[in-house]
Amino acid sequence: MIFRLIKLCATIGAICIPMIVHAAPITWDTAQDSSGSGDVSTNGSVVEAVNLTSAAGTIIVNGVEFTNSDSIFPNSARPEIDFLAGETTGDSDYDALLEGLDYGGGASFSFDLENLVVGVLYEIQVWFADLRDCCSGRNMYYGDGVTSVMLNASAGGFGQYAIGSFVADSTGQALYLQADGFPNVHLTAYQVRTVPQLQTLQVHTVPEPGTLFLLGLGLAGMGLYRRNH
Repeated sequence: MIFRLIKLCATIGAICIPMIVHAAPITWDTAQDSSGSGDVSTNGSVVEAVNLTSAAGTIIVNGVEFTNSDSIFPNSARPEIDFLAGETTGDSDYDALLEGLDYGGGASFSFDLENLVVGVLYEIQVWFADLRDCCSGRNMYYGDGVTSVMLNASAGGFGQYAIGSFVADSTGQALYLQADGFPNVHLTAYQVRTVPQLQTLQVHTVPEPGTLFLLGLGLAGMGLYRRNH
């Protein structure tokens, strides 16, 4: 059923991200205009960082090492195309991240973020930039199959990025992409990070029954003490 819906979306060009049964909910912050290397999150520890280009090697942006890759989508990245259209952020490393792009798979596509640990809180950051005259102003949706965030290819002059968070419910997390009115999905770069400082928020769970029993005894004892004194 999911793949039939994906095929239908691709055929009619609809903005529909199919319902998913194996993706944890992603809570997205508001999309931000890309401006400089400080956009690259350094929260927690990096699990995976990918610059979607056919160029070999890696690049380091704001201390984060991105692996160059064009293996996610069926079509190859276009190394001969500068998706920044000659513009520059003033930071050559960030330019190298934004000027590449990989695409393909139709108007709807998904791939798995891997090597996750169940119950751990993760942060995901995605970028979309395309300043070419033919394609600036395009919108892409990224999400978990139920909720999504929209990125504009040329907003702010260098496209946009967004950061989301999710608690892994399996060792893989599906990321779903939807193109708005054009034939193939696009993605410039992404990274996945653990966020240990936020994981402490998950520790405050309901106490074990034994703990509740001891707490109740303590409160009862305090009540008796106050009545007798």
